[in-house]
Amino acid sequence: RFWEAASRAVPMVYDDPRPLIELADRLEPDPAKALARLRATSRIERGYLDYLIGRERWKAAVVVARHLHARGERSDIPRFSDLARRLRGAGRKEMVREVCSQTKVCEGEES
Repeated sequence: RFWEAASRAVPMVYDDPRPLIELADRLEPDPAKALARLRATSRIERGYLDYLIGRERWKAAVVVARHLHARGERSDIPRFSDLARRLRGAGRKEMVREVCSQTKVCEGEES
């Protein structure tokens, strides 16, 4: 029942999506499954990516970034650059390479 109600609530989230994201993440820790069950919008995906970055859940953040990148919205490029920078700082070179190769945000940089 939660997922049905949550997916109906997604289009109505105008302010802070964090409470919905936190609850969904607790019930389904696999971000790809949570996004699918929520029928997430790009706004929810952005909020989920920020949520995961804030908790340094890098592997999950890369999964959400992959989903968000598939939408092709240029306004997300700074968000991907920030993720790559944070991954680099956390010593996650393989994840940096994945984000950079998918999003092309690191062209001209050494990953």
